[in-house]
Amino acid sequence: MKQKLAFRNPKINLLIIGATILIILLSQINYSVSETMQYFLLMAGTIAIGIPHGATDNHIFRKTRLRKTFLGRKKQRFYFIYLFIVAFYTGLWLISPTISLVVFLLLSVYHFGQSHLFYLQSKISPLSRSLFYLVWGSYVLFIPLMFSYNEAIPVLQQILGYVPVSLETVEGLRNIVAFALLGVNLILFLVIDLKGLLPLRDFLVETANLLVLGLLGYFTPLFVAFITYWALWHSFNSLVEISTFITNRKSSIKFSAFYRKALPLSLITFAGIAVLFFVTQSFDSKEQMLAVFFIIIAAITLPHTILMEFLYREKA
Repeated sequence: MKQKLAFRNPKINLLIIGATILIILLSQINYSVSETMQYFLLMAGTIAIGIPHGATDNHIFRKTRLRKTFLGRKKQRFYFIYLFIVAFYTGLWLISPTISLVVFLLLSVYHFGQSHLFYLQSKISPLSRSLFYLVWGSYVLFIPLMFSYNEAIPVLQQILGYVPVSLETVEGLRNIVAFALLGVNLILFLVIDLKGLLPLRDFLVETANLLVLGLLGYFTPLFVAFITYWALWHSFNSLVEISTFITNRKSSIKFSAFYRKALPLSLITFAGIAVLFFVTQSFDSKEQMLAVFFIIIAAITLPHTILMEFLYREKA
C-alpha cells in the first residue's frame, strides 16, 4: 500500500492564519517596518524554514520510485543531476535574465498552487487542476508584487538592467487584476464545492486563506509579505508534510528528525550562498544583495519543483 501525503492539516492552517493576521496588524502600527527588521525576517525565515524545506530532496528521492526508475541504485547520480540543474539555471540567469525570470515566475506560481491544492488532485481533471494551480499561485505571488511594486523596481533593475513594467502601469491595473484573480479563485472553489467534491468547511477555510493572503499583500511591505508566505504558508506547510513522509509518522511531527536529515544539504546551500555573495561583492549594495539572493532561491527552486512534481504524481 503506497504512502499518502497528509496535506491540509487544519491546526497548522489555523496557526498560520493567526500568525499572518498578527504580522498584518503589526505592519499597521508601523508600515515602514525598518529595513533592518525586514532583512532580519528574510534571513531568519530563509535559514530556519525556507532552505531546510527543500534540503530533504535527496531523502524524498530515495523514498519514491524515482530512484529505481531514473537513476538506479547510484545515489551519486542524483546529486550530480541536481547540482547540474542548479548550475545550469544559474548560468542562464547570467546569459538571459529576462527568460530566466519568466521561467521562475511560471514555476513559482505552479509550485505554490500545487503545494497548497494538492489535496484536490484526485478530485478534478489534470488540465483543470493545472490551471487552478496557476491561478491560485498567481494570486499569492502577484498581489504583494503589484501593491509594493515600487519596492521591487530597484531589485528588478539590478537583475534585468531595466524595469519591465512601469510603476504607473502597475498602479493602474493592480486593483482590477487583484479582484479578478480573487474572483476566479473563489469561483473555482465554489464550483468544486457545488459538485460535492469539496466540503463546505474546506470551502470556507479556502475563502479565509485567500482573504488573509490578499490582506497580507495589500497591507505589508513587499519583503515582509514575501517571507511570510514563503516561510509560513509554503515552506512550513511543506516541512510538516515532508516530515511525516520521510519519517513514516502520520500521527506526530518529528521536527528534530527532519532537521537532521535536512542539515547536510542546508549547510551546502548556505556555503554556496556565502561564496556567491563574496564572488559578486554584493555586500555594499542592498539591491545587489537582494538580486543575488533572488537568483539563488530561483536556482535551487527549479530542481526542487521538478522533484516535487514527480512526488505529487506518485503519491496522488
